[in-house]
Amino acid sequence: MGVADRAVRLGRAVITVLGEPGALARASAAGVRAPGTGAAGVFLVVVVAFLLTGPIENAIWPGPKPEAATFRLDLGGDSASFVTDPAVQGNVVVRLIGADRAWMLLTRPGLVAVAAAAMFPATLVLLLPFFAALTWLAWRPGRLPYRAHLAFALDLHSAVFATIAASGVAGWARLTVLSVAVAVLAVVYTSWYAWVACRDALGGTTRELVVRTTVVGVLYTPPAIALTALLALRTAG
Repeated sequence: MGVADRAVRLGRAVITVLGEPGALARASAAGVRAPGTGAAGVFLVVVVAFLLTGPIENAIWPGPKPEAATFRLDLGGDSASFVTDPAVQGNVVVRLIGADRAWMLLTRPGLVAVAAAAMFPATLVLLLPFFAALTWLAWRPGRLPYRAHLAFALDLHSAVFATIAASGVAGWARLTVLSVAVAVLAVVYTSWYAWVACRDALGGTTRELVVRTTVVGVLYTPPAIALTALLALRTAG
């Protein structure tokens, strides 16, 4: 099979994944995997597309990018007194992230928020196997192997990265209305995709789906927030 044929097959697989939630996860559960069209390949293509949106925007709009407003809070005192405060040094969170970064988080929350938004895609990639493990545990009665849940996670994350890439493409126009419209559509699309993918690929009644997706969300959210915050503080600091 030539490179062109593989590219065509992979392109079709991307369209299938984005239009048929859980399609490759169902194929994986059935033991079917066509060369070049696996969930990992589709995920890689979508992530690369997302990564290219930034450089392309820089090519379209050379020069400094307009930065989001990052407000500063005046808490009184200074970073030196904050770092040496015994109460601060004994705080568990401060010990975890460091006093300097804790000060930045308190005084420059806007800057940290911008950094967190930039680091969120990295969190999605790093926690993808963890997300698959959570769905495997939540749908354990279904007896699907972990590989099927990993394919499901790749399917779902492909859709999420596709919406992030679409938001990046919308940003090329530098039109706030367009960016907001795409962001709203992205939320609607990913919500629909996640529900249909869970229903069709993992199975269960409506009540079971609500309970299991809620459990997965509750268990996934804290480590996702923590990891994103740590990456953001590391980057912003």
